[in-house]
Amino acid sequence: MRLNGLDQFLGCHVYIKAENMQKTNSFKLRGALNKMLSMPLEQLQQGVVVSSGNHGKGVAYAAKLLNSKATKFST
Repeated sequence: MRLNGLDQFLGCHVYIKAENMQKTNSFKLRGALNKMLSMPLEQLQQGVVVSSGNHGKGVAYAAKLLNSKATKFST
C-alpha cells in the first residue's frame, strides 16, 4: 500500500505492508496454508492444533479454507 502523503515529506516513495488489511490481521496465513497443503490428506482430516496469537489465527483460517478442524491449545 502506498502512502502518498509522506512522499514529499520524506523525499521518496513510501510503501507499507499493512497487516490490518489481511484476512487474519497478520501475514501468518501464507506459511500456515503452505504447511497444511503439504500434509497428507489423512493427517489433515484429523485436524490441527493451534496456538494463540497471529500464528494461531493463520493456522485456524487455513484449516477453515481446507475444511479441516483446528483445536486451540492453551497452557
